[in-house]
Amino acid sequence: MNRKQAFICLFAMLFCFSCEKETSTIEKEHHPAPADANARISASSTNKLPQALASINSSLTKQKSRIRVLYAEYLTSPDGKQAGQIVYANDRQKRLTTQWVPNDPNRFADGNNITYLVDKTYQTANKYNSAPDFNAAPEIDAAMSTWNTSTNCSDLPIVKRTDNETTNPNYVLQLFASLGAFNGLAFLNELEKTPANPFVADIVNTGFIPFEAFEGVFGPADAPFVLAVCWTLTFVDENGQPLDADRDGYVDTALKEVWYNDGFAWSNTGAGNTIDVQTVALHENGHALEMGHFGKIFETSANGKLHFAPRTVMNASYSGVQRQLDGSALGAHCSIFGSWPNK
Repeated sequence: MNRKQAFICLFAMLFCFSCEKETSTIEKEHHPAPADANARISASSTNKLPQALASINSSLTKQKSRIRVLYAEYLTSPDGKQAGQIVYANDRQKRLTTQWVPNDPNRFADGNNITYLVDKTYQTANKYNSAPDFNAAPEIDAAMSTWNTSTNCSDLPIVKRTDNETTNPNYVLQLFASLGAFNGLAFLNELEKTPANPFVADIVNTGFIPFEAFEGVFGPADAPFVLAVCWTLTFVDENGQPLDADRDGYVDTALKEVWYNDGFAWSNTGAGNTIDVQTVALHENGHALEMGHFGKIFETSANGKLHFAPRTVMNASYSGVQRQLDGSALGAHCSIFGSWPNK
């Protein structure tokens, strides 16, 4: 299979957003948005994402790469005053869902393993803000270890691949760069400007990229509230239709890519007015393992506080440090991977 013409499709994107207290109630004054981000999402705000996804589709069609954008799912912070939405690039494909295929030759699978990589280029948190910077890779590794060791119901091996720093692993980042989303920003190094290999690992944690890069993708109204994003890419067939090679009723996942918004103050503890890397990595890589958001979020109008039912690491909004898998997350994982590699 020609990697430059890999039949993949940008499928979904899932976010979690900011707040801070480690309780089931979140107070709005503890949402650390970037200091210069005064924009607020409103019903009339223009979301930049649909136009970007349409542009990606158009560009990839011209390249005859057989890549298609299906949809993007995003959720807002409580300050956004707007419920989560799904943005579709093609309304005819609204009901599609994805799963990994064991030993999938299309993605050069490592047997039944799901592999992940942390890009060394962007593994430093707070590089682009005034908070103390630190290497966040151990926190991402710890989150992946939790998914790997705390789920006794499945035999899904999650294996780390080391970034060799000679291959660009950030396929989605490059797609948006090709659209001019990062024009005027100097954070892309020479390696990031080379053609990306989408099959370096199944799950690529790109790492911490500048707030301005998120703004270039999501626009100034939405970017201040996007804490992190997981992109899902799938295979398509020779006719450009979503591929289900193993006929399990799910579109075949090709790869996942996770970005973290370095416009926020991150830490390895979640203390004070900071965001805990391990919690967010556990959440976003839960999406990479095909889990969606759980639970209901509602606001008490009298005091402006948010409540979660139940509170779980896979809630749509960040609610403080959560480094363990609760019953909801474990149940979801078991329902997906309980019989892996048999499906």
